[in-house]
Amino acid sequence: MNFKTPVLELQGITKAYTKTTLLKQVKNEVLKGVNLTIKQGESVALMGPSGCGKTTLLKIILGIEKQDKGKVMILGKNTSEMNKITKKNILSKIGVIFQDPYSSLDPRQTVKDILSEPFVIHKKHFTKQTLEQALREVSLNEQDLEKYPHQFSGGQRQRINIARALILKPRLIIADEPTSALDVSVQAQIINLLTRMQNKYHFALLFISHSIALCKYLCQNIVSVQNGMLNKISGDEL
Repeated sequence: MNFKTPVLELQGITKAYTKTTLLKQVKNEVLKGVNLTIKQGESVALMGPSGCGKTTLLKIILGIEKQDKGKVMILGKNTSEMNKITKKNILSKIGVIFQDPYSSLDPRQTVKDILSEPFVIHKKHFTKQTLEQALREVSLNEQDLEKYPHQFSGGQRQRINIARALILKPRLIIADEPTSALDVSVQAQIINLLTRMQNKYHFALLFISHSIALCKYLCQNIVSVQNGMLNKISGDEL
C-alpha cells in the first residue's frame, strides 16, 4: 500500500452546463479549473452555498458525471483512462456517507442485505462474521442484521450508513453533510464515530458541510467553492 501517492487528486476540473432558452443557449460554468489533493489519513472539509458546484464535483469524483476538462486521479491513476472493470475496482476504494439517513437506505432491505451489497457489487468474499464486526464497530448489535431501516432511529440509520461505507475498507471516505438531518444531540456522536474510525483505518476524508464549527473540529484543511473555483480558508477567516 503506497501512502505517498495522494488518495485523490483533482487536476483542473472544469464543468459547464448549457441551458436552452427561447432566444439562445446560455452556458453556465459550474466548475472552473478545480484543483484538490487529499493524502492518506488527511481530512479536508468542502464548504459552499447550495448551487455552488459541490454536488457536481462529488458526482465527477464518483464517475456519475464526466468533467469537460481536467483529470480525476485516484491512487495515482487517471479514471478517464480506465476501462469499466478497472474503474469499478478503483471506485471500490471510495466509501460514501450520504446526507439523509432515511432516504439513503432501501426500506425493503434488511441490514444484512444493505451491508452485504458492496461485496456483491464488487464480487468480493464476505462472511456473516464480517457483517457482524461491521455493526459492532459502529456500536450496533449482531441481532440488528435481520432488522429493517424503519426499526432504527435517525442516528442508528446513519451508523448503518457509516458501516456500509467502511465495509470494504476504502482509502477515501466522502461524507456528504452526514449530520445535517440529525438532532443536535446525535450529531456529536456521529462526528466522534467518524473520528474514531479514521484514527483506526487511516482513510482520507472529504467532509462536505455547511457548518464551520464541524469543519474546524474534524478537518485539518478547509476549502470553499466560490465562483466555480476552490479557495483554501485560513484560520484567520474562520
